[in-house]
Amino acid sequence: MAEIRHIFGKNNGNMAEAGAVGWMFDRKGELQFSAEAVSEDRAMEIGIEAGAEDVLSEDGTVTVRTAPGDLMAVRQAFVDAGLEPDEAELIMVPQNYIDVDADTARKILKLIDALEDNEDVQKVFFNAEFPDEVLEDM
Repeated sequence: MAEIRHIFGKNNGNMAEAGAVGWMFDRKGELQFSAEAVSEDRAMEIGIEAGAEDVLSEDGTVTVRTAPGDLMAVRQAFVDAGLEPDEAELIMVPQNYIDVDADTARKILKLIDALEDNEDVQKVFFNAEFPDEVLEDM
């Protein structure tokens, strides 16, 4: 934990107490497919019938969101239909996104990179909405 706290301090962040920001996120199941493997309409057909909450399509990826407890059943429905997801995992989805300026976005991205490089960190979730100019630089 000291190493994680050090990463936050070194990157102008601070670490809150356990659960302090958890209320800002919803736990969801998520399946991801390439848009080449399945159309949004087909994913919606299979997913909704199996209990999925939402189907999104963006940047060549079809994403199926579920309640956490429904992830495996919805995944199995896709497998039974001959569609193996590229990813199937539990995630934290922000309830609201916060727009940040370019300077803040770069600092947040540096912090995210540092956290993801740490072997003790499994996943990093955030609610920052980055400006297009910063995303183009990546």
